[in-house]
Formats: sequence, C-alpha cells, structure tokens
Amino acid sequence: MALVDPKTPPRELIYKWCQGDQRLIKAVEKMFDLVPSEFNKGADDTEGSQYAADNAATQAGIANAEVVNVMRLAELSALSPAHAHALSDSLGISPAQELTKSDYIDVACQQIECSNFNLEI
Repeated sequence: MALVDPKTPPRELIYKWCQGDQRLIKAVEKMFDLVPSEFNKGADDTEGSQYAADNAATQAGIANAEVVNVMRLAELSALSPAHAHALSDSLGISPAQELTKSDYIDVACQQIECSNFNLEI
C-alpha cells in the first residue's frame, strides 16, 4: 500500500510552530520529504514478511495434519488384532493344515500318444 505524500504545510505555518527557529523549520520540512518514502520502502518488506508468515502457517498446518495421521496409524496398529502365526508359537498350537484332494487320473483310458499333431479332422 503506497502512501500519498502529505503536503508540506506552508512555511509561514511552520515558522509559527517553530517560533522562528530556522534549523527547526528546515528539519520539519525535511521530515515531510523523508517520512513517506521510508514508509513506502517498508511496505515491500511488510508484504514479503506477510507472505513468509502465511507460507509458514500453511506448512505448520500440513505438518500438524501429518502428525495426526501418524498418530492415527499408530493407534490403529496398536489396537489391531495380532496375526495367528504369532500366537501359535506362544500357545504351542500348530497352524491348521489344509488337505486338498487332487483329481483322479485313469491312465488306462487315456491315450499316451497323439497321432494327429496337426489337429486335422
């Protein structure tokens, strides 16, 4: 935000304020020349600082969200049931074995050689 340069009061008014002191009159006039440019110079710094502060606040929010996610995952893993193979050793229980029955192949009924390799009919 740029400041509008304030109008320097007339020299007669400054003369009344300063009671005729020429050094003080020149200092007051110089102050009106100096102050707006210094404020405008600081405005750029203020905008940059505000941008950096907003960026830091956003990064802090993201970091807090990640910490919450890690806490949820830790709680979930702490409360999840243990796997069966981990309990089998401590309880002396062997894991269940699954029995599968393969299909029966009758070799006598099947042809061992294929006489038609080109699959001609």
